[in-house]
Amino acid sequence: MIRRRHQVLSHAVSKVDEFMKLVNVAGFLCHISNIIVVLYSLVFFPESTETPTSACINVAVLAANVNGLMFTASAGVVVNHMVR
Repeated sequence: MIRRRHQVLSHAVSKVDEFMKLVNVAGFLCHISNIIVVLYSLVFFPESTETPTSACINVAVLAANVNGLMFTASAGVVVNHMVR
């Protein structure tokens, strides 16, 4: 009975681990692509930062994506450490 319960829990944890890997990879790729697009627009389209408002918005979007990237990476490390 205990062994069967342990197998069921192990199987459930394995499924959650696979799902979390997919979610973390998807989040990582989305944040990386957003950072690349924002940096591209800042470098090759300087008119996108002509006004202080647009410059602040671009910096805020860049900072939010870098923060999200760090959160995604740290969440992946924490989940991997807890599951293993």
